[in-house]
Amino acid sequence: MTYPKLEKRRYDFTSALAKFICVLALVAWVPTAKAVDYAVTVSQDAQDYYVDQIGTVIKTQFCYEFVFFYSATLRLTTSSTGSLIFSPTRQCSVLNVFDPATEPASKKAVLVNSNADGYYELTDGSYLIKAFGYWHDHSR
Repeated sequence: MTYPKLEKRRYDFTSALAKFICVLALVAWVPTAKAVDYAVTVSQDAQDYYVDQIGTVIKTQFCYEFVFFYSATLRLTTSSTGSLIFSPTRQCSVLNVFDPATEPASKKAVLVNSNADGYYELTDGSYLIKAFGYWHDHSR
């Protein structure tokens, strides 16, 4: 009985090396998240809502810092999330940052979540509305 002749397979090191270099370059290119710090002067407007001097509203989570014109650091790890740092041992998680409105007043039908003390946030988190002195009883 004769066996078929086996061919020697050569491993192509140049192809493997090229793939490795491509993967290494891709991993090195992926941007790493860098936190950006902003010096802010904030006052607590409502539970978990802090307002700076230019009207930016910072929404936090479980933040119990009662401050009035307090110098703090807003550290953002994304465009709208991060930490509000009052001191090295006192900081709060930031869920969203809302800039003052730039849209003209208009009438629109929107879905909102009522948060607290007159704050209404669109369900997609894109806008925060602060209501002043208006109460309408819908139970009648």
